[in-house]
Amino acid sequence: MIHFCCNYSFAGLANFLPTIVQNLGYSSIQSQGLTAPPYAASFLVCLAAAFFSDKFGHRGYVIAGLSTVAGIGYLLLTIMEDQAKNKIRYLGECSPAWQLNLTWVLNNQGGETKRGVGLAVIAILGQCSSFVSSTLYPKSDAPYFVKGCATGCALTFMITILSLGLHFKLAHENRKRDRDFGLVEDHGQHWEISILNLGTSFDSLANF
Repeated sequence: MIHFCCNYSFAGLANFLPTIVQNLGYSSIQSQGLTAPPYAASFLVCLAAAFFSDKFGHRGYVIAGLSTVAGIGYLLLTIMEDQAKNKIRYLGECSPAWQLNLTWVLNNQGGETKRGVGLAVIAILGQCSSFVSSTLYPKSDAPYFVKGCATGCALTFMITILSLGLHFKLAHENRKRDRDFGLVEDHGQHWEISILNLGTSFDSLANF
């Protein structure tokens, strides 16, 4: 569900960002150039998010934070129907990317088979939102495309709720397994290798 919501924005902005920028009052050539800064900013944020989520071991918090920023950006695009505030609307398009949810899925699947199947399932179901986004930016909604941006805003804030919910659910599961089996670091390297080999059939596998 998180990836479904994420992919709506990924597909929608990838397909319609030049059109949205052009309707802010820029020429076709200018709009193509002005779509580059949001992508560049998202690339840098992605690198920083990957680093800090690995460093602190909390992908859920990072995804929730990034989706909140992106939701605010969508909100700006939705409510500011004023050509005099185009600079603020353009700022709303500089939303960070949040591909960490793919990594989060792989972190929580034990064994190569389950990781492969999990990645395939999330990719197939997530792509369904691409079809939704392709229908919500009709020319008749120009220049503000309120319908598409409002839908993106709702789905993006849904990512925040779902990622925090999943984070606390996994944290609860980790505490339960720590009580039943002890901490991973208390059992040494051999125990960690056993976890990697057995996957989720090993009951004390901790979620990331």
